[in-house]
Amino acid sequence: MCCIQETCPDSMRLHGISKSTLCPELSIRDNIATCKLVTGDKIIADLMGIGAGCCIKARARVAISGEFVDFSSLSKEKKQNIVNLVRFQ
Repeated sequence: MCCIQETCPDSMRLHGISKSTLCPELSIRDNIATCKLVTGDKIIADLMGIGAGCCIKARARVAISGEFVDFSSLSKEKKQNIVNLVRFQ
């Protein structure tokens, strides 16, 4: 979710883009997001928190009920559905 919502500082510096620009290093295939900056480099991926799962304390609003839930507590499938909705807006 984080990479889809905002470009990371490393990619912003590398490409000279803003955080709201879609990151050219982000690849999404079969609902799996991959960062080309760290592909194959586990140390860098670990330092950036990539693959550790979402830990943000953002609130996700449920459209039908209007209630708010903690994004990090959602199932992997629900997170992927939200990411797909955000990505295609």
